[in-house]
Order: sequence, then structure tokens, then C-alpha cells
Amino acid sequence: MFDFANPPLDGTQTESESEDEVLHDIQRVSSEIREHEPNGCLSPEPQRVERSGSEMCFASVKFLGDLSDEDGQDPSAHVHIAEAVDYIIAFTDTILSWERVPEESFTAITLLFSPSFLARLFGLRNVFRGLAANALAPNNANIIVICWADELVVKLCACILHLATNGRMQDVHKVSGIQSIKAMQDNEARRSATQLPVDFDGLADLLSSKDASPATTRMAITMLYGTHVLREQYQNSISREIDGRLTASISKHIGKYGAANTSPATVYPSALAEHAMAASLYVHCSSRINNPLDAPFSPHHEHILVNLINSILDHCSNGLISESYSSGPLVMLLNDLGIMRWFWERWGDGSTSVASTALQLTRLWIQEYTQLEGKQHQTRFDVLWTAAPCSFQAILHVVDAPSMAPVGLLNEVVMVECICDAYIQLAKRIAPNDLRYRDILAEACKKICPYILIPDNNEHAENMRGLIVELLIAVGPETLKSAYGDATAVEFRWNNRGIVEQVLQTIAGMITHSSDGGPDVQAIWTERQTLRMKHLLDMLVVFLHAKTCAASAIVASTTFMATLIPWASRQPDSSRPVTDATQWKLLRASALMVLGLACSHFRICCSVLTKKFPEFDLDAFVNTILDSDSLALLEICQSSMRMYACGDLDD
Repeated sequence: MFDFANPPLDGTQTESESEDEVLHDIQRVSSEIREHEPNGCLSPEPQRVERSGSEMCFASVKFLGDLSDEDGQDPSAHVHIAEAVDYIIAFTDTILSWERVPEESFTAITLLFSPSFLARLFGLRNVFRGLAANALAPNNANIIVICWADELVVKLCACILHLATNGRMQDVHKVSGIQSIKAMQDNEARRSATQLPVDFDGLADLLSSKDASPATTRMAITMLYGTHVLREQYQNSISREIDGRLTASISKHIGKYGAANTSPATVYPSALAEHAMAASLYVHCSSRINNPLDAPFSPHHEHILVNLINSILDHCSNGLISESYSSGPLVMLLNDLGIMRWFWERWGDGSTSVASTALQLTRLWIQEYTQLEGKQHQTRFDVLWTAAPCSFQAILHVVDAPSMAPVGLLNEVVMVECICDAYIQLAKRIAPNDLRYRDILAEACKKICPYILIPDNNEHAENMRGLIVELLIAVGPETLKSAYGDATAVEFRWNNRGIVEQVLQTIAGMITHSSDGGPDVQAIWTERQTLRMKHLLDMLVVFLHAKTCAASAIVASTTFMATLIPWASRQPDSSRPVTDATQWKLLRASALMVLGLACSHFRICCSVLTKKFPEFDLDAFVNTILDSDSLALLEICQSSMRMYACGDLDD
């Protein structure tokens, strides 16, 4: 007899039993049900070994999945079936108490929602309902039979909602928070389960039926969603098999929403959850039938689908800030990476009718994905890469011009920080000068770079500026020339200097502000202010090195070099804004690099600087650095570049 105390392993354990032994135990489960010893007793029970709830559930699901209808009708097997069901129910109760699913339970969850097991569950449901009906007296013919399989279906629906909404929803029929009617809602759920089709495959046909009750339809959608959408979030491979009837039925079902009242007085989260599940099912079905994305017209039900998602966004406007029941439908959308990919691919360059919805959904996804990852261990970039290049084109529209107002600035900075990191990884992933992504990365630089100027009032701003400099380095000179013009081109563009001019003004303002008390009185900078100056100077270095038109603003400025050089020439015994010697050397090295690259790439810079500064002033600047007691290697390199560019080396 199959031993529930020592079930077959589910692939997550490391016991010494071989895989062949495990498979052999599973294969003989069904036949052993009818095997008895000569005295009518079951075979001796081996020594019990403690197993986890997921292991027991895995073994129980395997046991029930291998039962035939004849096995289910055998009275001697009922006690073992009841024991298996108890283990599964116990595991579902455990799921409903989890805030985050442990990885060792993924295999059991995947098997629990598999089409093969659910098909067998519906088969056993018919067997036991038949046994119960035959046991009833003839005068009780109108009694509704609810068996253990119906109860298990209700439990599975609750688990599907719980997992899909990160614990925010469990009751498929809940319409209010009144606890006094919870018993009525539970009974309604069981009655709805009895109205489900005889076969599991019949759930698809139920969606397009005009006679099914809303509660039963909602339960059918929940079961199909758990099988075809949620289950994929807990397994590495994605099944490409889909029932053609489901594709047609879900399209008809979505069409029914178009005839319903689109703005009812009261919208319940359970109804919005149904909308989210229907949308996910449609997207997953359409992605498997190779529906062309460049078709001149989209099906009408896709317009209805977008309206359904809009209704979810409207009623969950607070995002995931609240852990309440009402935010569950939005979590279902953001958890379904198929939905996100579908919108990015449909959206494209933002010119289609889904642009507004996709923009809002993408913004929420970027903000909240750190709370959602963990099921497939995919990073934000992993998800974007699966839908590239459409996804990276789409998130460009999320980046707006930076707001200097403190209200909401932190959230804006955090979002740009995430987007910037994604583009850095993209630049490192693709081949150098990949033309498919050059325009996208160039546009990303133009949209993200202005954020380097935002006020320095939080640690995220500091980290974001470092990421912006890293992005400019990662994309390479050719992409920067595409974004800001090529200084060596015949058509020299002077209209790309805005961002550099603003950086120059910011640097000059920081230097001037630190010297407000006089030339020998310097306000001491904080470490954050010092790092901000370093990032701003490094940005100028990158623009100069790439020979962009934007860098010409450094040469054209009449005040920048006149402000920077005397400031960087201060002796150690003078009052400086940076007291730490190491940090001061880093700033001075960046200033040297700006000067050297400007003279190297823009020959006019040498003559311009000579007019602004007597030659001995520039020499004094370099000599000041060379005469330092502990000259850093970086400063030596920068000084050499400057002297070589200006022709200061003796023959």
C-alpha cells in the first residue's frame, strides 16, 4: 500500500533514494489500493519518517492523480483517499497563512494546479457525487450533493487568489467586509462549485455560456487562471499548449463585459479580480496563437480588455501602498509579467490607443516590482529583456522632466534610479554600437541626464547621479554623439548644449556659494556636496571625451574656467571647501581632466584660455598640483594630458 508517512520525493530533497525508486513507488500506487494480505489486512506500515507539508501534498496529489474511477469506487480505498485529501487541505491552509511562498514548495504548488491533476479531481468528483446520490433516499432527490472534491475546489480557488494577490484576497465571492455573512458566502462558494461542469475541460465552455451564474463563472475563471497563468509563475519552463476552446471562450467572455454597465455605482474587488484574471487569460492565450502585433486593426475585445484594466487602475489609484483587500486586483496585474509584455509590445512607441493605460501600468510596475519579485527570481531587467526592444522603448515615456518641487520628488528619483539601472544593464548586454538600440539609449540619455541637477536632499539622489555618470560611460561615445551631436561633424550643432550649460552654472554656483565669505573663507562642504561636485565634473569629462557638440559649451563659456581653475588651485594651507585630502585630490583630478580634454578636443580652447588667463596662471595651476607632497597617480595622468594637449612639453 502507498505510504503517506514516506511519500515519494518531489525533487527538492536530497535523500539517498534513487529517482527510479521514487518513480516506481508512484507508478504502483493505484494498483496497490486493491492489494490485500490473505487475512484481509493491508500490507504492514513501514517506519514513519517526518515530511514537510509540501512533501505530503506532493505525494497526495500524485496518489489521487493516479487513481482510476474504479479505484475511487472501491470502499477500501476511501480511507486512503480521505487521508490524502486531508494532507492537501492542510497544505492549502498553510498556503493561506503565508506572506511569501518558500521556494521548496514551488514543486507542490505547480503540481497542485496542473491540468492533469485538476482533470482527475473532477473525475473523482463525479465518482463520489454518484456514490452520494445513490446513497440518498428517493424522497431526497432535490438535495444538492456537496462532496470533498467541491470543498477542495473552493480551497484551491482561495489559494489561487491568495497567491496571485500576495495575500490580499482569498474569498472568491466576498463582496463586503461584514463577518456576519461570511458563513453565507462560504456556502455560496460550495454551491457554486457544485454547478461547475462535469469535466475540467468544460470550464472553458462555461465562460461563453449565457446560463451560468456569475458566481460559478467567477470560480471557473479562477481555476483556469490558476492553471494557465499563476502556475507558470512557480515553474521555470513555460507551457505552450493551450486549448483552442479556451481562446475562443475567453474572447467571448470579455465581449460580455462590453455589454455590461461600465460604471456601476458599486464596484467590488471580487469583480475587479475577475477582470484581471480574464485579461491575463486572454493575453496568455493570444501570445500562443501568434497574434500579429502589427495588424492594422486590433480585435474589438482588446479595446474592452483595456477598459477593464483601466477600471482596475481607477479603483486602485493608491497603488500598492495599502495592503488592503481592495488593492488585490492591481497586484494580480503587476504580478503577471505576460500582461506587462503584452502592453509593451502593443504599445510600441506610445502612439496607439493603449498608450495611456500602458504608461500608468508601467509606472506602477517599475515602482512596485521590488515587492513582487521572488517567484521566478527574475530581476527587473530580466523581465524587460524578455520583451526587448519594445519594453525599453516603453519605459522612455515614464521619464518626465524633473520636478524641483520637494513633493513627490523622492518617488520620482527612485523611479529614475530603477530605469537608469535598467538602461545601464542594456548597454552592457547588447553588442557595441548595436543600431537597434542606439536611438533608444540616446533618447534615454537625453531624458535621464537632467536629473543630475536635482537638489541633493536624499541618498537616492546621490546614488542616482552616480548611475547617470555610469550610464553615459556605458552607452559609449557613438550613442552620446547621436544624442548630443558630433563635434567633428561638418554640421556642427550648437543647439545641444543645454544640459552642459546647466551643469556649468551649477558647478559655478557651488564654487561661488562656498566663497561668499571672501576669497580666503570657504564654507566646508559635506561629503554629499563633495560627491555631487565630483559627479558633475565627471559628466563634463564624459561629454568631452565623446567629442559631443554639447561639450562645446565648456569652451564657449566666458566664466566657467575662470571660476574653476582658481578654485582648484588652492593650496593645502588655504581654506578649502573640502578638508579631506583624498576627496580634494579626486575633485582636482576631475578638474584637470576637464581642462585637458577641452584643450585636446577643442583646439580653440587653448587660445581662448590664453586670452582669459596669462600663460603663467595656467602654469601656476599645473605647478601647484605637481608640487604637492603626495601627488596621486590620477592627477599625474590628468596633468600630462593637459600639458600634451596645450603643447607645454619640452622637445
